[in-house]
Amino acid sequence: MRFYRAVCTAEDHNVRGLASATTWKEVGKDLVLFPYTQRGFGGDDSFFVGVISARNDLTREALSGIIRRVCEDDWDIADLESINSVECTFNKCTDQVGATALYSSDIVSRAARLLHAEELFTLLMRTKVFWEYTIKDAIPAGGLLGAAQKTIYSEALSQEIERVVACVPEAGHAHHILPVHYLVEGNNPNDYQPAIDVLLESLYENNRLVSSHAYVFEVDKLGRSEWARGAAANEDNFMALINGALGDALKSSSIIVKYGQDDDGSNFNKFAYQALTKLIDELSERGDEIQVVFVVPEGSGDLQVRIKNRFRLPLIRIVPDEAPKAFDLTEDEAHAILVRRAEADSLEPDDELRRILHRRMEDRSFSNLDEVYDEWSKLTLTRSVFPQYLSIVQAAYDSDGAAAPVDARKRLEEMIGLAGVKRQIEDVLLRFKMNKEAAFAGLKPQPFSMHLAFQGAPGTGKTEVARLYAEILKDEGILSEGRLIMRSGTGAWNVQEAFAEAKGSVLFVDEAYAMASTSDGRIADFIACMENYRRDTVVILAGYKNSINRLIDCNPGFRSRISFFIDFPDYSQEEKMQIFQLMVDRAGLTMAEEARSAARDILARGGTRADEGNGRFVRNLFESAIGQQQRRLSRQKPEGGYTKELLAELREEDIVAAGKRESVHQLSGREELAGLIGLAEIKQLVSDRMDYMKVQKAKRDAGIKAPFIPMHMAFKGNPGTGKTEVARLIARILREEGVLSVGECKEYIGADLWNTLAINLAFEDAKGSVLFVDEAYSIPNNAEATAALVACMENYREDVIVVFAGYTREVDQLLSANPGFASRVKFHLEFADYIEDELLQILDLLAGKMHVTLGEGVPEKVRGFVREARKESRFGNGRFVRNVLEDAIVAQGARLVREHSALGGLDPDVLTRLEAEDFSWQPKRLEDAPASVGFTA
Repeated sequence: MRFYRAVCTAEDHNVRGLASATTWKEVGKDLVLFPYTQRGFGGDDSFFVGVISARNDLTREALSGIIRRVCEDDWDIADLESINSVECTFNKCTDQVGATALYSSDIVSRAARLLHAEELFTLLMRTKVFWEYTIKDAIPAGGLLGAAQKTIYSEALSQEIERVVACVPEAGHAHHILPVHYLVEGNNPNDYQPAIDVLLESLYENNRLVSSHAYVFEVDKLGRSEWARGAAANEDNFMALINGALGDALKSSSIIVKYGQDDDGSNFNKFAYQALTKLIDELSERGDEIQVVFVVPEGSGDLQVRIKNRFRLPLIRIVPDEAPKAFDLTEDEAHAILVRRAEADSLEPDDELRRILHRRMEDRSFSNLDEVYDEWSKLTLTRSVFPQYLSIVQAAYDSDGAAAPVDARKRLEEMIGLAGVKRQIEDVLLRFKMNKEAAFAGLKPQPFSMHLAFQGAPGTGKTEVARLYAEILKDEGILSEGRLIMRSGTGAWNVQEAFAEAKGSVLFVDEAYAMASTSDGRIADFIACMENYRRDTVVILAGYKNSINRLIDCNPGFRSRISFFIDFPDYSQEEKMQIFQLMVDRAGLTMAEEARSAARDILARGGTRADEGNGRFVRNLFESAIGQQQRRLSRQKPEGGYTKELLAELREEDIVAAGKRESVHQLSGREELAGLIGLAEIKQLVSDRMDYMKVQKAKRDAGIKAPFIPMHMAFKGNPGTGKTEVARLIARILREEGVLSVGECKEYIGADLWNTLAINLAFEDAKGSVLFVDEAYSIPNNAEATAALVACMENYREDVIVVFAGYTREVDQLLSANPGFASRVKFHLEFADYIEDELLQILDLLAGKMHVTLGEGVPEKVRGFVREARKESRFGNGRFVRNVLEDAIVAQGARLVREHSALGGLDPDVLTRLEAEDFSWQPKRLEDAPASVGFTA
């Protein structure tokens, strides 16, 4: 299949009407022509003709004659002045039609049916693995042979070009027989694509190809995602496109078939390989008329044999040049090679080239001449174009000044904190060492599973330790590659592919616990691969300790295959400060003592969110401080310009601003607390506790050690007395005053904390905040829940403030259930019922927030409701007033609809005013009273 685009000029004034949907022409059963105009190109006398042809022997002269005849006989365009046609791609032929998209689509679909090219057009238009381009027309300076010598395939490519030039077929016979095809070894498209372009251009220029059109089929991508298959994502649908009709449509063209990056012989994608073999069968049957170039990875000997056996036609291997081994050459021989290469690149060899070569051969600091040439050429170009950078470039190549890579074991030891982790890692490595010693002594080594579990919160160093552990295992000769291959338990990935990729390395699965929630059989496959790859792959499962335990418990196969469970503790406040200081030092910044104190204060705040924790929190603070510094400097540019000292200085104000969180509140938490109605005694008690925490912070600011004393509380009283609102304000105050890092109020019902897992998750959720447990009496009265609560209150004592809330008697019963409660909940606040006047103030406040006004007689009526409601055992206080007000708003709506046929013209005062008749309340009957509450079983 060939595609053309012809530019035509004519004086005929009917040219403007050519873009109608009916204007196209079939010539026989193998040629389609369609005219179109293109805005912005040419004048009124110019137009285009697109041509899709199944004729492989169509010459430009013959094509011009056909275009002229169709213009005159079918399109009523006489007196054509010129026709200039060029071969182009399918995309250029069809996508630039100046008419509507429907016109273009209609032409393509009709041409596909007429020319039996549906498969080819579908691959080009609707997939991501099949594309096209045209071979360059111009021969590069120095000729094709010179271009070949500039590629990394110069030897093999030059030999083939010489053969091509030596046996040029007669014009018109090139497409009848193609004697050979090609197999190019390469891993990097930037290396092999220029060589393929030179090869195809030499074939085209020497009459071995009649078409400059080339297709590229990236078969490897078929196995990587359905997205690559586009509209033919279904495997059966895609395979149906590879058939004889596709092979026929490819005649007279070249096709580059890329395969093998994901095929190592034992591991490969079945679908991609099936597509390859089916394509090879179709191409081999038409090998005389389709020029085939296979591209496979370097060193893929087994794959090359399989392709050759199936293709059954001669294949010439185009392989990269073997870099000359410098130590097999004398210095003069090596210098001669470098001189020739420099001259080919139009560079003048000088004494510096000889000096670099001599130094490199003396210290044996290179493996091939490419390294020597790269150093010299970069220095030469730098000297002539950027002389100011010459000393920097020279230093980069100075092997004497190069720092040796730091040993992975030493880097692990230098990590801040993690003493227990380092000790456990060392214990694992000792097992390997002693097995090796036993083998040297002629004893049988004691086998053990190499797989591990890293247990801890985010930001505790699990990933970095895993990376170093992989390097250490490689250095010790236990693993061949020592890479860290990462997967997430929450993602969708193929287990077999992951283990194949991690062969000789460490497979690190973060958030591994998420695999327990999948039902796709992944866990069974994963455990099987842990066993099958146990000799050359180490698996590390990472996540929270409780979550890892749940994963291990979901399948007994895990526990027998994981020999080591390593706990990663949260960083201490001092360790966080060390990490922050290290980040400052590595960035080349300075920090005065005031700034250091500000950072220490922020890092000492109680808790962080689970997803921000530990080292991650420190990094976020550091990066935010840098941003604040840059904003400050941009606003305060000095008259003399920025100095290095100014740009490197991190100030206290930068760090303080970085530690603040955005606030949407107009008043501070203390101001809102003071503004609450009633609660005078509560306000004073809470303020005293807040002042205590503020003093603790001041001590830290002064460098005085101030341990974080837990401030867990019990809020006791009837519903609606303000317990929840006060807890929320406490969280805000502690955040605003730098005591808690997050300062949110995480609200739970006691019944939510029904087992150890639920309690652990709640405390993780509340890190850096207040954990408010309403209806605390509904916490199950069992040993597990009580023990878990006490344990978490101790373990999270610096991160979470717990507030138990509920009726006085029931909360007291809860706290007396375990001695650990009494020692940890030291502050008990009794929330008394509101008096009548306070409840009416609350009514006014709520009405304002709900944008309604209270009519005459409303306060008196509500006061009467309050007096009656107080007689009930479970009076709702402020909650009662809110419910009465909300019911009145609903009743007002019903009243207004009854009284007014049209609401649109009502006065706003009428719409917002609640009348006394809107308020109603009925005492609860005895049978409606709630059941007694207490501990639940």
